[in-house]
Formats: sequence, C-alpha cells, structure tokens
Amino acid sequence: MSRSRFLKIFILLLILGSALILLFLLRPTDKGKKVNVIKDNTVIETLDLNEPLQKDYTFGSDVNTVVIKDGTVEVLSANCHNQICVNSEPISEVGETIACLPHGFLLEVVE
Repeated sequence: MSRSRFLKIFILLLILGSALILLFLLRPTDKGKKVNVIKDNTVIETLDLNEPLQKDYTFGSDVNTVVIKDGTVEVLSANCHNQICVNSEPISEVGETIACLPHGFLLEVVE
C-alpha cells in the first residue's frame, strides 16, 4: 500500500471517528419529569422531579431515604449492607435507575 493511500485512509478514519464521538457527545438528552418508586416490582408512588422532597421509605426494618432536588433524584441513605444505592450518582434522564437490591427497592426516571 502506498504512503499516500495509507494517509488518505487514516484521515478518512480520523474524520469518521471524530464525527461519531461528536454525535455521541452532542446527542439530546431526554430529561425525565417523574420518578417511579418501586418496591418488589410494584410501583408504590410516582413523584415529580421538579418538586424538592426528602422522604423515608420504610418496609419492616428496611429504610431508604430518597431526595429530589434540582431535577434529580438519589438515595441519600439506606440501612442495607452494601450501600450501592447510596453511592450511586443522582439520576434525571428517562430510563435511568437506582437499585437497592437487598431491599427490593428501585427508583426509575420516567416520562
């Protein structure tokens, strides 16, 4: 393969790769308006992401504290053993979830 042909292919791949990266970075996000609070696969409540709130969800000895602020939702605290839900970043886009598997507790952004 000649050097000029290799250079043309390299430049073409570089442009294509850059276009794909820009497409991914500039894609529109679908901000959610509501969050479903789910316990054991049952939606127990739907909350508005635009209304600030801090609420404890208690099921027997299981406790999860949920906070809504600035259009995002997160688990502030939980008495589960692994704390994955507490260490999860706040969510705001449709389809994003935070799960507390030991408690069977899930937050899912919808709409």
